Amino acid sequence: MKNLKRSAIALAAATVLSAGVVSPASALSSHPALSFLPALPALPAQQSAAPVSGDAAHLEHQTIQRLNDYRASRGLNRLSVDPGLTSQARAWSQRMAAGSSFSHSKGNNVFENIAWNTHAGPDTFFGQWRNSPGHDRNMLQAGVTKVGVGVAYAPDGKAFATMQLAR
Repeated sequence: MKNLKRSAIALAAATVLSAGVVSPASALSSHPALSFLPALPALPAQQSAAPVSGDAAHLEHQTIQRLNDYRASRGLNRLSVDPGLTSQARAWSQRMAAGSSFSHSKGNNVFENIAWNTHAGPDTFFGQWRNSPGHDRNMLQAGVTKVGVGVAYAPDGKAFATMQLAR
């Protein structure tokens, strides 16, 4: 049983790192003990998020600003903030934070980046996604026109973020 649990933890850590959720260096430096976090069921597409704190809203705004500056530096269009995507992203981040779980939402038909960190700042989430080939590819999709970012804090202080990009 102990080996099975270790295997599950190792598989979860490998999945998180290989999916590019966080860069290996930041995962190891910020989180010395990665633990197995079960997947959450899909969030209904129209579920609303609870109100967000001023700090979370500032982080969301700064993340989108960095995304649009990054896309412009690559010759891509800036994205407009979509209220529906923002609501979905906030609701998903809040769900992850409330459940101390970490997984992608399912069935939203969007490009989605998720991340968590104990040190949330304007460059934290954008930097994690920028340093991940898969998530970086999502942010540089040529056909997307809309974005929504949601940030939520768990009771233990961890910050969870979701970025959803759509055509």
